[in-house]
Amino acid sequence: MSWNWTLTTAIVGATTGTYGAVVSTLGRRDVAWRRRAKQLPTLRPALEALRDALAEVRQGNRTIRALQEVALRAHLDELQERRPQLSDKVLSGHVTAVINAYSTVIAAGDDSKDHRKAESIDRAVEAIKLALDRADEIERKAPA
Repeated sequence: MSWNWTLTTAIVGATTGTYGAVVSTLGRRDVAWRRRAKQLPTLRPALEALRDALAEVRQGNRTIRALQEVALRAHLDELQERRPQLSDKVLSGHVTAVINAYSTVIAAGDDSKDHRKAESIDRAVEAIKLALDRADEIERKAPA
């Protein structure tokens, strides 16, 4: 019985190409998740550094002007350089949102109203959180 079932499955798969398509699709997914995961070691430290700096601004330990430090600008430049090369479109969108939100915070400056500053900081922190969550999801799905 099982021999006939295997033979029938092989014949149907050979004529329709479905079995080969299923196997090749599953193999490609593993490779895609692995390729996405290889890009994370350069992104994660930059995202975490920007998140920590924004948290300090939110707590009042740092000014918005301090967000323009050379080290933080280097992290932002790193994100801008790596974004076009990302193979994960969702993560690329989140990184774009992080870049835009962080730039909005810097543009708000220390002179603007407290409500506008707080709103832009919250938006930037949320964008970074989404990007880090997506990075965690990629790491979970990538084969070891």
